[in-house]
Amino acid sequence: QQQQQQQQAASQGPVRPVGPPPPPQGVCFSFWEDGRCNGGKQCKYKHIRPPGFGGQQQQQQQQQQQQQAASQGPVRPVGPPPPPQGVCFSFWEDGRCNGGKQCKYKHIRPPGFGGQQQQQQQQQQQQ
Repeated sequence: QQQQQQQQAASQGPVRPVGPPPPPQGVCFSFWEDGRCNGGKQCKYKHIRPPGFGGQQQQQQQQQQQQQAASQGPVRPVGPPPPPQGVCFSFWEDGRCNGGKQCKYKHIRPPGFGGQQQQQQQQQQQQ
């Protein structure tokens, strides 16, 4: 009986994988595979699904969203850039430092993240 099952399986041809074929170049692998991408709008690849794995309407909506996002320009990070050398990371990030006056680093904030007047006051307090 086992031989019959093996012969029957062999006569049916090679076993095909259940998932979609490999994605084309420039397409997000994660999104292609399961319709999800952890990169979100920051992902630099196209978010499309293979035919029969997500619905044409869904693909069209996703392509429209991508086009809208692309027309709005590049996505900028929410927080400030990394601090320059010699600047307190905690203060640079959120305007607070647990070290207080004993902190050996400068307490300044990046431009646009605390106001120039506030920065000048903070620098005067340190001196």
